Amino acid sequence: MVNELIISGIDKLVGTTILGRTITKLEVNERFGAGSKAYCFTMEGSKKNVPVRDWDAEFEVWLTKFPKNGVYELFCMGWHGITCVQLHRSEIENKDVFISYFEDTLNHLRKYSEQEKRNRS
Repeated sequence: MVNELIISGIDKLVGTTILGRTITKLEVNERFGAGSKAYCFTMEGSKKNVPVRDWDAEFEVWLTKFPKNGVYELFCMGWHGITCVQLHRSEIENKDVFISYFEDTLNHLRKYSEQEKRNRS
């Protein structure tokens, strides 16, 4: 499983800006309960006076592979249900395709966060 998580060049995404948010850090973490390792991308954001579940806050985007079916999932931690997309390894290894999926995932979170702000006001 660990070897299957290693994706050549994925570390080069650190510093990439997507939808105005920059990837500041990349770590490998364990996804609890799923029995799998995951890449954890930290997205820059405010750490002060911002609701935790908000587009403007710092948050993580996870890329994990499930050992049973070999499918990778890309999602914003805490918003799995609204941001998750399933990918195949070839889609991750193609940088342009992967960034496109990453952008889609962030866009789902941004739209959700904007709707939540409207609902609170």
